[in-house]
Amino acid sequence: MNKDEAAIVQEIFDMASKGHGYKKIAYDLNKRGYRSKKKKEFSVGSIKGILDNPMCIGKIRFNQHENWSEKRRRGKNSNPDVVDGTHTPIY
Repeated sequence: MNKDEAAIVQEIFDMASKGHGYKKIAYDLNKRGYRSKKKKEFSVGSIKGILDNPMCIGKIRFNQHENWSEKRRRGKNSNPDVVDGTHTPIY
């Protein structure tokens, strides 16, 4: 992630901490001309994905899927492991 992307992620977390919902955050970012990593407008889903990503706050999540070899990502683990990472958090 580069500094520009990190600044957008920080802004998303700041808006969320002020009580803004996913839809308002996406609307505000798009209105100001910000685009996602793939050069697309932000959606409710993309905002939710960023806010739910533990990497942004210095954590690592694993064991997110159950029965990986049997169900090929279809079995979600309701209690994945989240541990402190060694990377610098964005927010």
